[in-house]
Amino acid sequence: MNKKIVVIASVLKPVNDSRNYEKTAISISKSGNYQVHLVGQKVLNTPMGSSILFNPLFSFQRLSIKRLFAGWIFLRYLFRIKPDVIIVTTFELLKPAIFYKIIKGKKLIYDVQENYFRNLIYTNSFPFGIKHILAIGVRILEYLTRPFVNHYFLAEKNYEKEFSFAKNKNTILENKLLKGSVKPRMKGQDDTIQLLYSGTIAENYGIFEAIELAKALHTFENKIRLKIIGFAPQAKILEKVNSEIQDSGFISIVGGDTFVSHQEILSFIAASDFGLISYRSDKSTENCIPTKIYEYLAHQLPYIIGSNPLWLELTNNYKAGIEIDYAKPNTEKLLQQIKEGKFYTTLPGDEIYWSFDLII
Repeated sequence: MNKKIVVIASVLKPVNDSRNYEKTAISISKSGNYQVHLVGQKVLNTPMGSSILFNPLFSFQRLSIKRLFAGWIFLRYLFRIKPDVIIVTTFELLKPAIFYKIIKGKKLIYDVQENYFRNLIYTNSFPFGIKHILAIGVRILEYLTRPFVNHYFLAEKNYEKEFSFAKNKNTILENKLLKGSVKPRMKGQDDTIQLLYSGTIAENYGIFEAIELAKALHTFENKIRLKIIGFAPQAKILEKVNSEIQDSGFISIVGGDTFVSHQEILSFIAASDFGLISYRSDKSTENCIPTKIYEYLAHQLPYIIGSNPLWLELTNNYKAGIEIDYAKPNTEKLLQQIKEGKFYTTLPGDEIYWSFDLII
């Protein structure tokens, strides 16, 4: 029996992105009935596979002029491999995917991983005015393409309320961790206190708040260390991060201008003492649960978190973290809680892990 061909495509995510590859692609390929092609940004060491193939079609920055040609590159690729199912995870790939669907009559799924409208409006990726035009354009595109989309995957429960265009034909697939991905705890024998900022290095994700907190804690306790691991989509933010940490020998960075594999990030989580969840409070993230919360819970890594009711409910279920105001932390009190706190008095169960029933 010939396997059906599935394409999972993103413009800005690496070709081996954890959601697209480790979660969605592997879940689909387990049935043995599909060959999955992953499309995304080039990475240093592109994986090889048989039932899952990696296609690094893109290599450009978020604001690069090359991005304008992404749709054309993707469309040519679709006609070359002739997929039966297309899963797009970036709004700008909807148009070429729909063109292919109309010509070939195949199935199209939109995996909505972000609220792009809110991201554009409430962050500083684009200048004022331009970001509003772009946000409105994206939302109009998402509504106009509804008749052509067979199904939606939603990365957050709250997206059911935020996206009426996905009404009555969606499945919630939260960004939880694959159970088999959990690394054994590997904390060394030294007496340092290793803090971790993991994931996208961005201003609205609280990278500078994390750095300032580590510096403040270090003034009271020189055993404090901070490891930053992840990719910075904006060069100017990475430049500022490097400037902020250049005189702080207790802070180091892995990745930055290059993608870091999810497995490497998980290894650092397993080797740390506390995670930092320092997102700025704004409407682009208030209804989202960061993937790193599930990653930290699965590794029973305690973390320091801001005051988001949605996140705190999950955190308090397991006594997994310490709530602080990152803008005005009580450093001495926090240091005492880090040293003396009791965490994970209730252990997480299967509810924090990825679950996907094949529906394509």
